[in-house]
Amino acid sequence: MQEKRKKIIYDFICDDIYVPMKLKELAILLQVPKEQKNDLKKVMDSLEAEGKVYLSKKGKYCKGEAKRLTGIYQAHPR
Repeated sequence: MQEKRKKIIYDFICDDIYVPMKLKELAILLQVPKEQKNDLKKVMDSLEAEGKVYLSKKGKYCKGEAKRLTGIYQAHPR
């Protein structure tokens, strides 16, 4: 059941219309009852642990790839 929830939430976050949101905002938008808010937190923590989403400094969930940069770093002595 949790895997299905993770997929639904991750697909939602990957959608072009998604804007970074806090857990409370996600819960309201996804119509998660108060008693299931801890379950939503566990799903989000799991997605974060997998690197699929990350928590910004402002406490908003963003798609994971936005945080990673790949490339070659070169420095000069000056």
